[in-house]
Amino acid sequence: MKLGLGDKWELLKLYRRRKQVFAKLSSRKLWAAVISAAIVALGSQLGLDDVTTAKIAAIAVGYMVSQSYVDGASAKNGGSK
Repeated sequence: MKLGLGDKWELLKLYRRRKQVFAKLSSRKLWAAVISAAIVALGSQLGLDDVTTAKIAAIAVGYMVSQSYVDGASAKNGGSK
């Protein structure tokens, strides 16, 4: 089966999209948000008191904000951290 130029272009776009999805799923900020949201939602079922749940959420938010700052500074400086 011979692929035309249009087919090759579509395969390249699909490959790039797939690569972007995997890059986003490997984001530590995303997983920090998902895990902290699960802990906040299930905190009482896990036996955590409200103070501990709030501390975990605050640590996760602090991490995400500081990492966003670092990422923004990196993008502003041309990609070097």
